[in-house]
Amino acid sequence: VDKNYRTVAKREGRAITGFSSGGHGAQLLGFQHPDLYIAVGSIYSCPDLTRYAGSRPDWNLPRDLGAYDKHKDTWVKFSIAPYVPNLKGKGLAIWIGVGLNDELLPDNRKLSQQMKELGIEHTYHEAQGGHDGRYGSAGFKECMGFFAKHLKR
Repeated sequence: VDKNYRTVAKREGRAITGFSSGGHGAQLLGFQHPDLYIAVGSIYSCPDLTRYAGSRPDWNLPRDLGAYDKHKDTWVKFSIAPYVPNLKGKGLAIWIGVGLNDELLPDNRKLSQQMKELGIEHTYHEAQGGHDGRYGSAGFKECMGFFAKHLKR
């Protein structure tokens, strides 16, 4: 990216976010590599893939991660929670957002609670809407405002 685009090619100039599975991917990359990003955001992501083993065939998780009963370690590895304890003291600005009618609301609340219990600063945002454009638009606007406060030019 830094070779092909005009960027601020250092941690202070990088943030990552996404919607749904993209939000999950943003969290996963940001939490695995807090040295590369100053801020991470997620808009209605799924922090715990293991909770949906067998219940959401439309997500194709067994195709991508293997059958849960045979590859549980892979499902855990690609979930967010295992990386959270390592974030303490890393200076990573974290924004988490989800709609009040989203099936992933309990998962995101649980992630926020885990961070609170570990003393990891983050911003948690809930508003009207579900896993759709109604919350997505509001969440994206909030997340971009959050990033603007943390990115350096």
